[in-house]
Amino acid sequence: HIEPFEKIFYVRYRLDGALYKSMSLPLQIKNAIISRIKIMANLNIAERRVPQDGRIKLKLGKTKSIDFRVSVLPTLWGESIVMRILNPESLMLDFKKLGFSEDTLKKFNKAIERPQGMIVITGPTGSGKTNTLYSAINKLNDPSVKILTAEDPVEFNFAGINQVLVRNEVGMTYAAALKAFLRQDPEIILVGETRDMETAEICIKAAMTGHLVFTTLHTNDTPSTIGRLIDIGIPSYLVSAAVNLILAQRLLRRICTNCKEPVATLDKEELIEIGFPENEIASLQGKIMHGKGCPKCNGTGYKGRVGVYEVMEITEAVQKAIVSHVPEDHLRKIAIKEGMITLRMDALNKVREGISTIEQVIENTVMAKEALPAYLLNPDELTFENGDLIIKEGNTDKNFYQLLQGQLIISKNEKVISEITQPGEYFGEMSALTNEPRSATVRAKGKSIVKVFPGEKLKETIENYPDISLRIIHSLIRRINETDRRLTQ
Repeated sequence: HIEPFEKIFYVRYRLDGALYKSMSLPLQIKNAIISRIKIMANLNIAERRVPQDGRIKLKLGKTKSIDFRVSVLPTLWGESIVMRILNPESLMLDFKKLGFSEDTLKKFNKAIERPQGMIVITGPTGSGKTNTLYSAINKLNDPSVKILTAEDPVEFNFAGINQVLVRNEVGMTYAAALKAFLRQDPEIILVGETRDMETAEICIKAAMTGHLVFTTLHTNDTPSTIGRLIDIGIPSYLVSAAVNLILAQRLLRRICTNCKEPVATLDKEELIEIGFPENEIASLQGKIMHGKGCPKCNGTGYKGRVGVYEVMEITEAVQKAIVSHVPEDHLRKIAIKEGMITLRMDALNKVREGISTIEQVIENTVMAKEALPAYLLNPDELTFENGDLIIKEGNTDKNFYQLLQGQLIISKNEKVISEITQPGEYFGEMSALTNEPRSATVRAKGKSIVKVFPGEKLKETIENYPDISLRIIHSLIRRINETDRRLTQ
């Protein structure tokens, strides 16, 4: 990053995702340096009003060469230049070294070895999507397989792969390239990015007509990718049929192996908050690492990066959920039941293995909060005065309730058999479960406030929200125990 400001002109570089200031340069050489870089990148040095993009190929010796992607942006105090270093030798094509766990790699390999379908890789800029794509097509690269790619720009060249540079200014868009690809008899197609409906439609069409299609999207996680494709304009039934697998990824900084040491004191509350189970906390002492800083890592405690991955296989259960337009959080829950490990889960595994730190987990992944449906989130609240009837024995209504405030008396044949005194306790669920008339009467003891939930949703609640179903079971057990105690007196 070569950046001019009013009174300073300095150089910064990004290492392992973090930006560092390297040096300050004299303002007098600002124009000379910027012009020299623009000449090397074959850019127009007279044009200083609009952004420009170019490329520099630098030869080092007889065999080695490094490419620089150059971006020039006019700013208030001159042109800012960012050069991205593309070194073919630094391209890591080994999935294990990228950070894939055995289970994740098995699912990914299974998907890319299928003869047709669509594989979507998602994540923010700089999350390693290109590296993962190149690793996949490099593994599949074989003289018996025709591979076509549409990229903007082409970052690395591969022998045996036909790579096309997307140039919107001359009409060579992703959609135009894809249309031409289908006439080129390929087995595998790679599309750098799916940005619009036309590109997405052709990708889906290609995936459903015997081609294996790789593409990328900018979304936060795998379930939101389904929503994005549907929002672009692809019908849900086509998404469920064409997509084989969605992979979301992030990059965490890797702890320097030279100065790695265990974290002395662990904050139990913080560990629980970021997703570690409470019963695991004691066993984490001595396993969670950090880097204290050394000359090899420039005192940062980090050296290199490692990927964390969330792989959602489009299984039969996930397909049904997509076609049914279920909410994103519900789709996530179904995918987890089908074996998906979320980004946060995989990041925590990297912490357990001593590869990365808690700080990196918090910085790069989020804990997916379970969104409750409206009937659980905003139920009706009813207020009852002393002696008011809430449930009448023999009635056939099916609602169930939760006590918020006050106390309740439960009676059968006008004899008190139990009381509900703890706020948060559920009651009235038996009729909804058994589909039989009410077996007891419930009245308010003093002023009481209760929440009302629809009885027809009780089974759905028990199946999908284990925390709530556990509380309902606890409430039921307490009532049974209280009734037994009263009957034996």
